[in-house]
Amino acid sequence: MRLTVRILNPFWHARDRYAAGVLQEYTDYTGEIIPNYPWLDDNWFVLQENNGDTRILHKDNIVCGWTAPSDKHVHARRYVSIPGKAGRFYTVSLSADGLRFACNCTGYSYRRTCSHVQELEAA
Repeated sequence: MRLTVRILNPFWHARDRYAAGVLQEYTDYTGEIIPNYPWLDDNWFVLQENNGDTRILHKDNIVCGWTAPSDKHVHARRYVSIPGKAGRFYTVSLSADGLRFACNCTGYSYRRTCSHVQELEAA
């Protein structure tokens, strides 16, 4: 499954030190998530782009993500990374029909609702 993730530029906080227009706030990467390298912890993931480039990205820099269209059919599911307690991030997805949210936190797995989903529904 191809995925597009929007990553916050880690140097964006120091943008005043660069010439105007040199830094972009966000960068989008499209590719497939491959198994993590053994020396990386769970805060990192590896994205293999279509042109063969491999990106090692930190989960804290993810702004949002969504499935990328494939050659066979187009996926309409969207993903948003929501900060939770203790600095953890949770992925909230919107169904293809746009009617239902789902979250990967343990509260959602038990109750089928959670504060992360409620936060998006309110927005």
